[in-house]
Order: sequence, then C-alpha cells, then structure tokens
Amino acid sequence: MDVAFSPDGTLLGTVSFDNTVRIWNVLTAREEKTLTGHINWVGVIAFSPDGQSIATASEDGTLRMWDTETGAPGILIRTLETIPSELVFSPDGQWMVTVGNGDAVRVFRANNGTNFVILRDYGRPMLDIGVTPDSSRVLVAEERGGVRIFDVVAGTEEQVRLPAGTTAMALRADGLVFATGETNGRVRVWDSISGDNIATLGEHGSNILSLAFSPDGKTVATGGQDGFVRLWDAEAGGEKQAIEGGFGRVFALAYSPGGASLVGAGEGGAIRLWNAESGASMLSFVGHTTEVYGLAVSSDGARLASASQDGTVRLWSVVTGRQENTLTVDGDIFYAVAFSPDGALLATGSVTGRESGAVRLWDAQTGTALTRLEGHTSGVYGVEFSADGTSLYTASFDGTAIKWAVSEE
Repeated sequence: MDVAFSPDGTLLGTVSFDNTVRIWNVLTAREEKTLTGHINWVGVIAFSPDGQSIATASEDGTLRMWDTETGAPGILIRTLETIPSELVFSPDGQWMVTVGNGDAVRVFRANNGTNFVILRDYGRPMLDIGVTPDSSRVLVAEERGGVRIFDVVAGTEEQVRLPAGTTAMALRADGLVFATGETNGRVRVWDSISGDNIATLGEHGSNILSLAFSPDGKTVATGGQDGFVRLWDAEAGGEKQAIEGGFGRVFALAYSPGGASLVGAGEGGAIRLWNAESGASMLSFVGHTTEVYGLAVSSDGARLASASQDGTVRLWSVVTGRQENTLTVDGDIFYAVAFSPDGALLATGSVTGRESGAVRLWDAQTGTALTRLEGHTSGVYGVEFSADGTSLYTASFDGTAIKWAVSEE
C-alpha cells in the first residue's frame, strides 16, 4: 500500500484494501476525508505539485483524480490494464506518469486524462510503423535499416537487422509477414514473428521509395526513383506488372480495401489511381503543389486522404477524383496520414517549425481539427490505427514509438 504527503507537508494520503482513499491532518493525526468511488483495492496515490489534486490508481482498472479541498471526484480514466507500481506527477503538474508491473509506461494529461504509452525510446529516428490486426505486435522501421518488433502483451522486443539501405516497409494484412525495399531495388519478405528473411521477390531496378501489400497479401507493390510502380508475386516471387507513373519518383502507395485499385503519389503533388490488375490509369487527383508523402484509403474505399509537403492534407472522392476538403495547420508539413477503421477519424503526422513534430486527430467527415496528441519532440513519419480503432501508434524522428488511447467523443 502506498502513502503520499501533500507538497506543504500538512496532509497525508493513504490507500487501502477496503477500496478507500483517506486524507489525514499530519498535525492533529485526525482523518479529514474519506474518498470513495473505487470498486477494488487502491494501490498508489500522488498529490499534484500544487497540492490541489490527488491521483489514485486501483485494481479496478481506473485512475481517478480528486479535489484535495473538497474530496470531490474529478477525471476518471478507465484504460489501466493492471494496477501500476508507481504513480507520479510531472514537476509542472501537467502530466501524470504510471509504471505498470509489466514495465509499460503510460503518460496522462492531468487536465483531461488523454493518455499514451511510450513503447520504447530507441535513440534513433523511426520512419514508419505497422500494427498487427490483433494489436499484439508493433513493427517500427528505423532510419538506419532495422525493424523493431515490439510484443505489446509480453512487453518484449526483437530487433531484425535488415540489409543496409533498407528504405521502405509494409506489413501484410494478417500481420504475419512484412516486406521491405532497398536502395539497390531489392524487394524482400520477412517473417514478423521470427524475423527471418523468407524470400527475395526481385529487383525493382532503382531505389525503392514506397511499398504496399495488397489486401489479400498476394501482391507487393513498389514505387521507385525511376518513376515506375512494379507489382510482385508475394508468394512465388517475380514481377507481375510494371506501371509507368508518369510523374517522376513515387513517394507513396496505397491499395483500395478490395485490392482492385492502387493509388500512387509522385513529384509535384501528382496523385494517380490505377487498375491494379491491368495497370490502366483511372483517375488523377489534382490540387497539391509539391510532394505527397502519405496516402490512405478509407475502409469503404470511397475516400482518399493525402499528406503533403505543401502544408495540407486533402480529402478526395475516389469515385470522382474531386477534392472534398483541405486540412491545414499553420507551420505544419504533413508526412503521414491514416483513417480510423470506421472512417470517422483521420490521424496525421507532421513536422512543424514551432514545435518540431505533431500528431493530430481530425473529424474525417467535416475536416474539423479535434485534438493534438502531445508527446513527440520531432517529426512524425508514421501513423497507424489498431484494427479496433481504440489505439493509435506513431513513429517519430525523435527515436520513439508511442501508443495513444483514442476516443471519438
């Protein structure tokens, strides 16, 4: 059981197996308040630096905030998987940090309870991220040609050492396999559990800048510096199709949910949609003024989101090719974008001149900015929702991968 003194030393907070939190006057040794609300034993307690708030965490899976003076309950957070071993406030009182028994570190905003998990601080830039459908494993691509496989459940990680010059990564829909592209054009497939190299599919012919798995996992698409998109047989190997982009280097690729079409983005903000079987050009999306580095197609296949260095994220109709909305934040340059599984939210990763890096959530229907998730200190180049939409995973140039709790409220 934990105890905590108030910053001025006049109060003592205690927690108990009887599900209560008690506040005592240190000078008189008398109990001043009993705080009730937890429905299981309470393990840890902390006072905020200004002494105005108390935070407690319980075996009932919640973290609660209380008003020190009145004892009134405040924010209730229901995201704790196990009771943490430690609970502390940041010196400025803006954050609460919990350390779980499994060494998971959770950071909560003290004013609204928004929380994220720092999976690891890798100490080197992270460029992309992928999440398995069951959210049990997170794959993070390093700038220097490595992939970290983090087991969220066990709290363990494995580093897969990739060939020098690995530039792109994509996770197959079932999460069991991922593919990589290299500066020499080589396309490889890897086992995401063991980290073993399963196969080499072929050579693109130039530096690979982007890569995507088809939804059925049978095809890998690569976008190259040579301006071509090449489709590879992910099972037998070998090139199936070569599509000339017609817009220079191919910076981003994304399949439609059914796999019937493929969208690519190149130099000058050009975006095109192709028939994935025949390679025929179907639509062009015109509006961006410079390179597009992030693409995402909604789960119903009706909408496309594009993130650009021109400081905008644009939403398009995949049916007509018309632009539906433009999202901007003064100073942001966008590099990554993802739809939530239900299509209601849009997540973006960006570099901003003011604060170095930002993760933002938007209403995907209206384009309204909902919130900024604060935690990264440098550019955010990878964003990915979990399959159930309750979590968002991000990778940053600051060397961290972060798991955020997501709410559409």
